[in-house]
Amino acid sequence: MPLWESEEALRDSESLGEHTRAQASQAGVTIEGVERYEVIAKA
Repeated sequence: MPLWESEEALRDSESLGEHTRAQASQAGVTIEGVERYEVIAKA
C-alpha cells in the first residue's frame, strides 16, 4: 500500500497508476477496484 506526503503528490501519481493498471489488465489481471484513504498520524 503506497503512502504519499500530500494529496497533491497522490494526484501527481495518478497517471502512473492508470498506466500500471492498464498493463496489468492486458496481462490478464482483474483489478477489482482502487480505493483511497486519508491517514492521520500524531507524533
